[in-house]
Amino acid sequence: MDTGKKKYVSAWGLLGLLFPVTLVLIGRFGHGLGADIPSFVTAPMVPLIFVAYALALAVTDAGGNSAALLPTLTISALVLLLNAAFYAGLGWLSWPIAKKLRGRG
Repeated sequence: MDTGKKKYVSAWGLLGLLFPVTLVLIGRFGHGLGADIPSFVTAPMVPLIFVAYALALAVTDAGGNSAALLPTLTISALVLLLNAAFYAGLGWLSWPIAKKLRGRG
């Protein structure tokens, strides 16, 4: 994999990691800004929401407390990493298109 492709895929992965974190911080500390975020902005978080919901259900089905600190941190970290991997995959798939649009292909 050449360095241009690595940077491109890494940027997509970083976007997948930082986008949900940014939205959560805006919603938490934005003093009302979180309510004004349109739904099309939060649409890329749909895979993240489904995975978090499924993992929370798995913890409670196993007899655990999903509100406890360790399961919450574990679920959050795993979901963020899966989201980063998902978006890195999208970047990997879109690399040929981006390369052609830049005139290098």
